[in-house]
Amino acid sequence: MDITRWPSLEGIENVAHEGYLVKGLGMRSKKRYFVLDGVSLQYFADDSLAEMKGELCIKDAQLSIFSGTTAKGYYFEILVPQNNPSEPGTMRRYTVNATTLEERAKWCLCLAQN
Repeated sequence: MDITRWPSLEGIENVAHEGYLVKGLGMRSKKRYFVLDGVSLQYFADDSLAEMKGELCIKDAQLSIFSGTTAKGYYFEILVPQNNPSEPGTMRRYTVNATTLEERAKWCLCLAQN
């Protein structure tokens, strides 16, 4: 896979995939630039990577793919295990969407391989 290396990605070693996805649903949704690096999925305000908005450890994460499409894109969910001793097995759900079926397939394939 050919990955464009931005100068600010120099500290990130194993970029498997990167690009824009919309995080969330409805009024709370935000376009974010995502970078998959090993078991870390980081998301930024934009592709300058100047402002990291969050980071997910996707080790032991699960994917859930929505069938069909919506007017805004191709949705999938990343379910991330939470370290909560009082509620073992708890998963946090992150809903994201891509603009094309092919882009969603690329993300899901890359996430499943990490």
